[in-house]
Amino acid sequence: MFGFSLCKQYLAADNSVLKLSLSTLTLVSTIAHLPAFADFRCLIAPEEGAVFVRSQDGKRTINNWPSFTVVEIDKKDLNNNSSTYVKVKTQAGLTGFVARLVIWNESACSQPSLPDFLPAPITAPTPGSEPIPNPPASVPGGKVPSCDDDGSCQRGDIRQDANANRNNFDYSAARKKVFFEVDNRSDTKGSDFILSAYSSDVFMLKNNQMPDSSHFNIEHTFPQSKLKEYANFGQTKSDMYHLFAIESKINGIRGNSPFCEANNAEVNASPRESYIGTSCFEPPDEQKGASSRAMMYMAVTYDLKIDSEQEKILRKWNNQFPVSEFEYNRAKRIEALQGNINPFVFQPNLADQIGDF
Repeated sequence: MFGFSLCKQYLAADNSVLKLSLSTLTLVSTIAHLPAFADFRCLIAPEEGAVFVRSQDGKRTINNWPSFTVVEIDKKDLNNNSSTYVKVKTQAGLTGFVARLVIWNESACSQPSLPDFLPAPITAPTPGSEPIPNPPASVPGGKVPSCDDDGSCQRGDIRQDANANRNNFDYSAARKKVFFEVDNRSDTKGSDFILSAYSSDVFMLKNNQMPDSSHFNIEHTFPQSKLKEYANFGQTKSDMYHLFAIESKINGIRGNSPFCEANNAEVNASPRESYIGTSCFEPPDEQKGASSRAMMYMAVTYDLKIDSEQEKILRKWNNQFPVSEFEYNRAKRIEALQGNINPFVFQPNLADQIGDF
């Protein structure tokens, strides 16, 4: 017989409290001949906010549920380690599929804190802070890009530094490296996962299997349609410094829209909020600095052009959102694979020394 260590109250899908007495637990257990609520779990979002619910074909629905929702799980899905999503039903009768990552046990219902296997909440960098200890004073190797006496730097010199020791990959190889060697994160139990650059969507990496492109894909920060206007499309398309693993729906929403600060924008239902403007796209705060430095890198490295309005926004984000620990380590991983550097990660102030992108 099992012990009565389960919590005695649960939050239902509508956040109402369901209280269960010890006698009720005993009755249910006796009738079912199984531990009470053995099939019930809590859903806990990786960050504060909603749990993403998907349909059977894996597409995200509008029926997101609050964190700490109690659900009945489908044991077949839960025991199928190859399944990314598990079918669940709330006590209110709502059904859907949720990522395995958000499923937790009953005791978490009465303890609103993240289990140790979930990624820590990501907060926007504080403007003016320096999250990287002792950042390098120059690009690797000690070489500082050539700048004039007035502080302005020559794009050609920076381009030479950014392209030095470059290894080229085809797009298929670059895409796989981004998922498994560049953007992958590990939880405290050693499981690898991807956190979408534009939302809180999570994809668990298993058995070196690439995700279905309808679920997760690669974002070209400098849009492919724009890259085709220039030479070396194969090289620019595969440059990992501007490739980010991302949830496919939001990737499609961004499309080839320029970055902006979208006023009166439609907000996606996401704790890591992306905003959709009339003809532009605003990434979440956690991604703004990285996106700006990726765009600047692409513009200088391949002599691409950024329109003046977008350039103003990217300069602002570069200063407002300093290099994070993840962005810094990501750049080092790409450097080890691709051979060259993104000098705007190691020296973000270079952007202020270039007159026009």
